[in-house]
Amino acid sequence: MRASARIEENLYWYSKDKPVSSLFFRGYSVNVFAIDQGDEIWLIDAGVTKLGRPNRLVKCMRRDGLDPARIKKIFLTHAHPDHAAATGFFANRFDASIYIHKDERAALSGGSDYLWTEETRAARGMLSTFYPAPMWLVKVFMKYSIGETPRTANARLLESGEIVRGQKEDLMIIHTPGHVAGHACYYSPKLKAAFLGDLIDPSFDHKASLNFPASDYDAICQSIEKMASLDTKIICAAHAKEIITGAESSKTLYSGTLAKLNDAYRITVDLLKQAMGMRLKDFAGHYPKETWLLQDQICVPFSIIKSLEKKGKVRFDSGKFFYRE
Repeated sequence: MRASARIEENLYWYSKDKPVSSLFFRGYSVNVFAIDQGDEIWLIDAGVTKLGRPNRLVKCMRRDGLDPARIKKIFLTHAHPDHAAATGFFANRFDASIYIHKDERAALSGGSDYLWTEETRAARGMLSTFYPAPMWLVKVFMKYSIGETPRTANARLLESGEIVRGQKEDLMIIHTPGHVAGHACYYSPKLKAAFLGDLIDPSFDHKASLNFPASDYDAICQSIEKMASLDTKIICAAHAKEIITGAESSKTLYSGTLAKLNDAYRITVDLLKQAMGMRLKDFAGHYPKETWLLQDQICVPFSIIKSLEKKGKVRFDSGKFFYRE
């Protein structure tokens, strides 16, 4: 089975699952997409360094007739390690520049320490509720499995709506917060291709990626609606097992994901109305497991509770959330 696939004339997919998804829980990565501009090659996300993945990507690119020495730009959807850990490899070896949305600047310069500081703050003293193990072990496992985000202070910071021109293809930057505040998607008008990063994970049943304490329900709904308004025929997502092609399939992904989010909102409100106060852990197990697993079962309702709080519909008292009519 090939480790790469040519999607369009100038667009290549290097799968996170080939030759293996991981080895002894080590090496979890993301799909890396390459755009051949002729004079340059642009990467969408970089993946991890574990299991020698960057070297393998270079080998596969050569087999596809692409010269890795032409890798000059890396467009990160956000600064999580599974997307950004290998940026140093490409920057050092091929003098590639790193591009990222401006709201993700602190995350990229602060590295993994920034990630955990922000998530601890967002969890409001309930961080242990979100994870099934002590935090020191969660951090060790994360470092072992996907590595850490390199601290990079000299990235090219992008504005939403900005277009980076290429010799063959252009990329539009679209700020799509929700998973994290600085998350961005990229859109190629000529290819009609959308690079979603972690906005949606199609490997599950229409999963919007609300899997951190800081994840924002309102923001991710708005972000998906924003992407759905584009004329899209190719969807390239960071954790997908396949490329979604066709305008109707793209619309179905967006509409189906929004429907799942609406269902989760309804479930959360119903649970709050039926109970005389609910602890955060009480929500786990009430959401479709084909869509949300593990800490998703806590992070999804928490993101919805934060939405309800903004509307004055929820109050927090003595460790419990109460619904306000």
